[in-house]
Amino acid sequence: MPTHGTFKKTGIPILPHGFRGLWGNAWFVDYDHGSDGNGQSPSLAYKYLDTLLSDKVGRDDTIYIRPRDANSSGGDPQSYTAYTTANCIIKQGTGEGVTLVGVHPGSLASTGFAGHQAHRVSLGGHASAAATTPILTINAPYATLENLSFRHKNGDTTITTNGCVYVHGGVGGTNEAFGTVIANCMFRFAEGDDGTAGIYNLDSWYMDVIACYFYRCEVGIGMRGSNSTCRGLNATKCVFQGVTGERAVDINVYGGASTYINVFDSHFAAATSDTGPTGAGDYIYLTSATGVSIQGNYFDVADAAAELTADGDAIDGPNYDGGGFIA
Repeated sequence: MPTHGTFKKTGIPILPHGFRGLWGNAWFVDYDHGSDGNGQSPSLAYKYLDTLLSDKVGRDDTIYIRPRDANSSGGDPQSYTAYTTANCIIKQGTGEGVTLVGVHPGSLASTGFAGHQAHRVSLGGHASAAATTPILTINAPYATLENLSFRHKNGDTTITTNGCVYVHGGVGGTNEAFGTVIANCMFRFAEGDDGTAGIYNLDSWYMDVIACYFYRCEVGIGMRGSNSTCRGLNATKCVFQGVTGERAVDINVYGGASTYINVFDSHFAAATSDTGPTGAGDYIYLTSATGVSIQGNYFDVADAAAELTADGDAIDGPNYDGGGFIA
């Protein structure tokens, strides 16, 4: 069995851990060519992702999402409005262990490079969805996202609360996200404050964010506790970038009421500002956080303010043109 690469006809990645879905079903989504057949082969793909997530998928199933046809004008790919009337939810009960994969030749999350190839399968929110509705909500445990791009809008409406991807955990009830994996994904233009983010985690435990690219997000990864705490974030090999004067990047990683937060081997090149939420201007701002480990990251210093704050302890790196520091 190959350890990496793709199937030539479908572009389905073969990752080091072997084939996905050994105990679940494979489903296929193709917005441009799908006709809502039975969804169990590329030629009989569903058109809409939410058709599958609403009433078809079961435990440990995998959904393969084909990119849109190329935009003849060039530039960004056509956005994948993969929802009939609203945005999508991976539901507690039916969605345990569900994997969403954007597929095309060369889509290799196993390469460990942050997010660029994910750009081709671009998910956007439905125009009828409110500004408080995330593009994708995860309420089920052990969900996985790979090779997907999220742009922070519902149609032309900017999302103001909960983020592009909303990982909602807790204690009991319908919100039981736990052990989420988000790999080789791209998040663009997330606006708002520490109540929204490219990835917004509320009360969920044990989330891995691997080789993701955050471009011009005011908050990249945001974590808050309400009924519980955010616990056990592992963020590794990620890239955070912004453009001075276009969209303020306030905080790359924000954590409130969180514990066991680990950030390794990532590149923080965003142009952070000193306005917005508490802690704005920090690359990493963790308050009421315990068990924090920050290792092997590069920070391109933007100003003279503190670049790292962990549980109230601020760290200011060297500040000079063209320089940065490693922590």
